Amino acid sequence: MKILVLPNAMKGTFSSLEIQEIIKNDLLSLNKDFNVFTYPLADGGDGTLEAINYCLKQKIQYHLVTSLKRNKKKEASYIIDNKTAYFDVSSICGLRDVEGQNNIYEATTFGVGEMILYLLNLGVKKIVIGLGGVATNDLGVGMLQALGIRFISEFKITNILQYESISSIDCSNLNSLVKDCEFIILSDCNNPLLGKNGATYVYAPQKGALKDELKVIERNIQYLSDIYKKFNINYQPDKEGMGAAGGLGAAFSFLSDKTKIISGCDYILNLLNLKDEYDLVITSEGKIDRSSFSGKSLSILLSKFTNLLPIGGYIDEEGKTKLEQKGIKKYISLFSEPVCLKRDKMRKMTEERLKDKLTSFFEDS
Repeated sequence: MKILVLPNAMKGTFSSLEIQEIIKNDLLSLNKDFNVFTYPLADGGDGTLEAINYCLKQKIQYHLVTSLKRNKKKEASYIIDNKTAYFDVSSICGLRDVEGQNNIYEATTFGVGEMILYLLNLGVKKIVIGLGGVATNDLGVGMLQALGIRFISEFKITNILQYESISSIDCSNLNSLVKDCEFIILSDCNNPLLGKNGATYVYAPQKGALKDELKVIERNIQYLSDIYKKFNINYQPDKEGMGAAGGLGAAFSFLSDKTKIISGCDYILNLLNLKDEYDLVITSEGKIDRSSFSGKSLSILLSKFTNLLPIGGYIDEEGKTKLEQKGIKKYISLFSEPVCLKRDKMRKMTEERLKDKLTSFFEDS
């Protein structure tokens, strides 16, 4: 039996490289004659650089940038292959860096701009950026500030609820290297920027936004988006992917006409160039819910493989319904409800349940 394993990272528990080895070992312990092929997968969020470098095999390097909070620094990873650089925004302002309750109102993408400037000064001509798994909803304001764009207001803008005080944008000091760079944005969602399916209403609550403030956040994002439109007629916030990473997708489209927003999962699958037929395809992610079907890797794999076995740390009822609507009758939910444990205990329980669930799956098949 030929089995293809294409796992996503299980956030906070296992990386995609770790989980693929666990699944492979479990499968071979069940039947040593299984022919198992493993490749790490990502969709633009956590683990995207790791999955890309599994194919490119370049040296991972690090640069010190601003983290979620402007007064904190962190080392973020990147690789360079020929004149193309690669990095994930989640390594700079990701949810994995949140300590306690995330302050989405002041969380900044400033470090993303710092990384871009650093890479441009190294001489790269193209930057491929994984856009997902962030704790921000700032419409790229921090990133644009780092690149030299000034937001004109009576006071310094440090909070997304202050955007309505912005009167204009000054792009005269935008770094000159930006206009010659091609940006390839690997998105993990196809949501527009605004509206009930946009960045704020769908994702901001997951990042710590209070539900009774979503309307105010949306109004501020709408206001600033209208200003972006005045300065770049090619800016289209309603296009798919513009709501990625709290509006960073839209900010990149405002920044450069050379921006392309594409599916992160498709990009990595193209790098893998899979050609063989497989009897079973296994994928995994930490949680499968309605957001898993809006451009994330699961939705892409469902369109390519009919023999897919999805494994979720937790699959909620809406996730189960959507899987069944897609024709997937068998899936594995490791836990019956969301679980929050210390990392070591979570890793141990995940391993134990994964082996038990895979054993039951093949016994019932």
